[in-house]
Amino acid sequence: VGIILCYEVFFFLTHWIAHFPSLYGHIHKIHHEWKAPIGMAAIYCHWLEHIVCNLFPLIMGPLILGCHAVTLWAWIIFGLFSTVSHHSGYHFPWMLSSEYHDYHHLVFNQNFGVLGIMDHLFGTTSKFQESYQYQLHKTFLTPDYFEIKNQLIATRGKTKNE
Repeated sequence: VGIILCYEVFFFLTHWIAHFPSLYGHIHKIHHEWKAPIGMAAIYCHWLEHIVCNLFPLIMGPLILGCHAVTLWAWIIFGLFSTVSHHSGYHFPWMLSSEYHDYHHLVFNQNFGVLGIMDHLFGTTSKFQESYQYQLHKTFLTPDYFEIKNQLIATRGKTKNE
């Protein structure tokens, strides 16, 4: 749990800072060339961004907590799979949906984190929570996922008030 929380904090902060106007156009904009990302877009970025925003947050939790080398490697493998998954457009049953990060690529100023904890604290998930994508943002483990998804597709995300 500690590793995951460290990753959420460090990834959110470095990613949020990468969106500052003075950095975005020179560094992070490369990654955002993908409006609807695919798996390989996960690491399509400036080399400095890859080190600071991708690798640094990934290894800080295990380093701070003094994890065993096997734990570090298992975490890195999980992190790589998770990053590709978040950029894949697919919704795997054991993972968070890609809707969260897809929405970030759509609007750029929402959903900077991975789990949404830091986004909630910083107020950078409010527009997402009002969106059609948020309604789809559930894990397959949610008992009514398929029913909700089919209803949303049938109504194209319109709410009862529309």
